Amino acid sequence: MESNKRVTENKPLTRSVDSLQKIYAVIIGLAIARTTQEVVQGTNWNEILPRIQATAPALLSFFFLIVPFYHGMNRHLDYSYLERVPQHSKIGLIMDFIFFSLEAALFFLFADTIILGKESFIVIALILGLDILWGTFATLLNYHKESGKQNPFAWVKINIVTLIFGFFIYVYGDNPVIDVRWCLAVLLVGRTIIDYYMMMDFYFPEEPQAPTGT
Repeated sequence: MESNKRVTENKPLTRSVDSLQKIYAVIIGLAIARTTQEVVQGTNWNEILPRIQATAPALLSFFFLIVPFYHGMNRHLDYSYLERVPQHSKIGLIMDFIFFSLEAALFFLFADTIILGKESFIVIALILGLDILWGTFATLLNYHKESGKQNPFAWVKINIVTLIFGFFIYVYGDNPVIDVRWCLAVLLVGRTIIDYYMMMDFYFPEEPQAPTGT
């Protein structure tokens, strides 16, 4: 109840957060549409199916990454600026605008690289690297008074580990038996599973209990 009261009392901040969420949603939507369009190009299934098979690892990675990024962005904005207004950082909101816009643009750029094979994962590495920078700034600006794993620094650690494993797979994984693209896809699927496991309470917070009368 208290958080809802704060939201209605701080309408300029609410509009700023809502604007960023809408901008991010539009670009993410365009990225999904563009990526899907790149994959299903063709006039019949004989043309479309080989393209789907060729891009399947990158496509799987794209969707398993874009879901927690979009979900986490919305939860971070709500939690940082609407649910606990007295603790928010104005500089933090500006940084969120910058980093989230860049990340969304990279997701859109990914559509143009999805047919390149394992090279398309370079864009995903850039997204993870950018998210590490954002998570570090967000932790320092908005979560510095909090401890525990339910803050953006958990994403920083997850992304660093993912990039380290991804680097070794990308550089040293080429061989006739193993497809590097599928190894990277499995890594990114695992990253998302661990992400939701570690941040479950942040992604899906419990509704505050209404006071009961006696």
